Amino acid sequence: MRAILLTALANLRRKPGQSLAIGTALALSGLALFVAVALTLGLERPFDSVCRRLNTSPLQLFLDSEIHDMPSVRDWLARQPGVTGVTPVIPVYTTGGNLLHGDTKVEKNLMIAETWDTRGMDRLQVVEHNTATQPESPAPGDIWITKQLAGSRGIRLGDTIGIPIESEVVRFTVSATVVDPFFSSDNISPSRAWVAPGELAHAFPLSHLSETFVGVGLADRSQAETLRNQLETELGGKLAGWSLTHDLAKMAHGLFFRTMAVALFVVALLALGLSVFIVSSAIGSAVFADYRQIGTLKALGFTPAMVNRIYLIQYLALGVVSIPLGLLGGVLVTQGIFGLLMESLGIVNTNWPAMVPLAVSASAVLATVALSAWWTARKGGRIQPMQAIRFGAPPPRRSGGRWQVPISALPLPAFLGARSLALNPVRAFFSILGMGIAVLVLVFSVNITATFASLGQDRALWGLPAGDVSIRLAGRRFHVRPKVFVHRMGTDARVKEVLALGSASAEIEGVVGISGRQTGGRAFDGPMTALGLDNVEGRHPSGPHEIALAVNSAKKGGFALGDSVPLLLEGQRVSPKLVGIYQTANNLGLGFRIDAALMRDLLPIWTPRQVEVVLREGVDPDTFKAELMTRYGEAVRVDTVAELSRELERVLGGVRLALVFLSALLLAVCFTAIYNDTVLSLREQNKTFGILKAAGMTPAQMRMVLVWRTLSITGISLLLVVPCSLVVLPMVLSVAASGIGLIEFPFVVDALGTALIFPGLLAFGFGCAWLPARGVIHLNPRNLIVE
Repeated sequence: MRAILLTALANLRRKPGQSLAIGTALALSGLALFVAVALTLGLERPFDSVCRRLNTSPLQLFLDSEIHDMPSVRDWLARQPGVTGVTPVIPVYTTGGNLLHGDTKVEKNLMIAETWDTRGMDRLQVVEHNTATQPESPAPGDIWITKQLAGSRGIRLGDTIGIPIESEVVRFTVSATVVDPFFSSDNISPSRAWVAPGELAHAFPLSHLSETFVGVGLADRSQAETLRNQLETELGGKLAGWSLTHDLAKMAHGLFFRTMAVALFVVALLALGLSVFIVSSAIGSAVFADYRQIGTLKALGFTPAMVNRIYLIQYLALGVVSIPLGLLGGVLVTQGIFGLLMESLGIVNTNWPAMVPLAVSASAVLATVALSAWWTARKGGRIQPMQAIRFGAPPPRRSGGRWQVPISALPLPAFLGARSLALNPVRAFFSILGMGIAVLVLVFSVNITATFASLGQDRALWGLPAGDVSIRLAGRRFHVRPKVFVHRMGTDARVKEVLALGSASAEIEGVVGISGRQTGGRAFDGPMTALGLDNVEGRHPSGPHEIALAVNSAKKGGFALGDSVPLLLEGQRVSPKLVGIYQTANNLGLGFRIDAALMRDLLPIWTPRQVEVVLREGVDPDTFKAELMTRYGEAVRVDTVAELSRELERVLGGVRLALVFLSALLLAVCFTAIYNDTVLSLREQNKTFGILKAAGMTPAQMRMVLVWRTLSITGISLLLVVPCSLVVLPMVLSVAASGIGLIEFPFVVDALGTALIFPGLLAFGFGCAWLPARGVIHLNPRNLIVE
């Protein structure tokens, strides 16, 4: 055993570059796998922990008190089995437009609630405050906002928050930041804020204060949706408002990190696969290079099992040293990710489960190393001693012929580099496969970022109205009639298209969404094609007897084109004909579109309150907006597509950071693979390089032979993978996004970014191969030729 151990350790010392490359690959595998497992196991713990500590209601209802008898609703909820408590009915006010942070507009809606005694439920954790002692509630004129909102919008204690209402702006001073678990995510809108008891009646018109909040405590959190459905049945099938459950809030809070965990799992598996390939290639090359030495050992009495153990111990020892380093890096990365996740929840002690991820990732990588080393090292066990000692190499294999590639016209280094791929076609195949995976990830990263970044300009692809300027006729004291406003816009020479629309809410038979049976939709007062909207099946509705459904609404209700769609709209039952099915990213693919004529039939006083304007080429939306604000003032609220794009830029920052991290991790694995492949190629072709050096080839030319090998692998991968990925990725994303209503994912190709992948990756491959190829400088032609 001592002889086996000494031989294994001697092999490691004899090949430091190769050992470093393999150790790096194993460390990266351990890092990616650790982070993926830790995120998967620990994502839900912080949210659940905070909800338990603050006794957050698993079911939160936001209902209109003018339609529902809230005391009766509360009493009914308190009598239901499994209900552990119900909060008092708390008045809330939801803003209808953007906020003002000082004089700066903030793209965010607020739900402002009063801090009543909730009897121990839905407690708030004050994170920061500007008073000497921790306050029980905001002072008059003050407001508490979530820590997440303050951090994401740069709002500090003492800043003012302005809320436009009628002809004035109501201003509050931010006096504290709090943890409100259900509303501590940008994926849930509006964000809740808190003011002093009785403050709403002083700040806002009483006619606007019909919305209320009721929290329901449950012994079993999973029954929240069931209880909500029972309440809808009790209220006659119509819930005037919306609801939020524990499971939905938890999903929204960890959505980005959960997606990142899945991506890291994929990267970890790819890294493990590349590690297997690197270890197998290294052992195969070592067996070839040490052929005579292995024959000598077997002649001295080493059994095939003992030869296997040499390589098994060699790479397990390498794994024992390198994997803990990767796990340490994984701990640091995970600590940072959980720090970001827990910051919005106000958790200072970022404890998370580490033992299980450590055990799983370490054992998985070690087992992979052991299995690949044992399987490949069997070649050494089958070596015949006498043949190995006499010839020093395995007998030549008969081949049906080498690759017939027209490369003879290339410069000599390029010719030799490309030709070397045929010397070991199996390793060349796996090298191309590994590089192809890196190309795929880069193409995905570049184009998915471009896809999300274009959302502001290409909203129609996502099922959203696509005007250059969006105008809400939201004035109370000062207002303009929609019909008059649309006529004025239609006669404006700068306007290409104008379309009025309004929101609607209906109960579609057989369709239950995440917040109840009510489904939000839009009524259009004109041709929808003016805004670039389209359908995946059928056409747009025209007249009062037709309707178009979103993909998942049609799927859940079992509706097909030509069917009658029973729905309860404005308190009346109608059955318009389904003439179109469209996709939308709103409300998980639920919704409907109708003609404004249907709304007017049911409610003659109905008028559209939103106007979308498409400007002619060359007209500046910001200038157009400024003129509208000067002319109409507080009678309108105007947003431009540029403002939406700027808001998306903030959200996309985290996505870009994650994609950069994943791409860098995979490129690090590719660097290790290229480094190892170059070292192995140099060792396998030592004699050839000795002859070339004796024939007068310079060290730089010989280094270029190895570089050209890598460039050939990279070039083949680029030519094969880039076109295929641009075809396959939209199809894969369409399948993945079908659950949220996008059955034809609006994949946008960034032509420039994709084109830059070619020179960028070729330069990366050049650098990765040039570094280890310096080994040709130390070759001695006399010794190599004699061997």
